[in-house]
Amino acid sequence: MNKFLKKSFLYFLVLVCFLNPKAYAENLDFSFTYDFHYDIEQNGLARVTQKIIITNLEEDVIPKKYTLSYKKFNMENISANVNGRNTEPLVNYKDEETEINVALNRYAVGKGRQNTITIFYDTKDIAYKTGRVWTVYIPKVNIPASTTLYNIKLSVPEEFGLKIFISPAPTIHEEEEDKNVYYFTKEEIENNSITASFGEYQILNFKIKCQKKIIMIVRISLAN
Repeated sequence: MNKFLKKSFLYFLVLVCFLNPKAYAENLDFSFTYDFHYDIEQNGLARVTQKIIITNLEEDVIPKKYTLSYKKFNMENISANVNGRNTEPLVNYKDEETEINVALNRYAVGKGRQNTITIFYDTKDIAYKTGRVWTVYIPKVNIPASTTLYNIKLSVPEEFGLKIFISPAPTIHEEEEDKNVYYFTKEEIENNSITASFGEYQILNFKIKCQKKIIMIVRISLAN
C-alpha cells in the first residue's frame, strides 16, 4: 500500500515577447481561454487535452510559437495541432523538465482574430490508488489576469467506485457512458487545486508528504 498521499503544486506563467519594447503588459495584446480535459482510464492513466485560444487584441502582434514547460511532471505520447491542422511539436527533455514547443506556421493576423492550439499527452501523475481508494489530484493553477475562460473537465471511470468527496464542488456533474464527468470553471479553481476520492470508505494510516512540485510555464513568441 502506498503510505504517502502525493501533493503537487502547479504554477502558471504566461510570458510574451513583443516587437515594441514598451508593450510588456501581456493582457493588452492578447486574451486567453483554456479548456482542459483530464480523461482518466481504469488503470489510472490520464489522457489530457489542453485547448488554448489566443485572441489578438492589437493589429500588429503575431504569435509564432507556443511553449509549454513542465517540471517534475511525467508526460508521454505528446502531440499537437494548430488551427485544426496536425503539427509535430518539438519536445525537449532536460533534467526533470519537459518542454513542448508548438510552431504557429498558419496563424490568424489582425485584431479580434484567434489562434487555437491543442496539445495532447498522457500522464500517470494525476490519479493513484491507495488501498481500495482512488485519489485524483489536479494541481492549483495561478491563472493570468488576461484569461477570460478557464474550464476543466474531469472524467472518472465508474469502476473507481462511489464518490467519497470532491473539492471544490464542481459546477456540473453528469454521466457519459461508463464515466462520471465533473466540470469546473475559473471561479471554482482560481485559487484551488482539485482533489477527489472514489471507492470504499476505509480507515487509512498514512503520512502526508510533499512528494512533487509541478511547475508549468507557458511562453508565446512573436514574429520578428
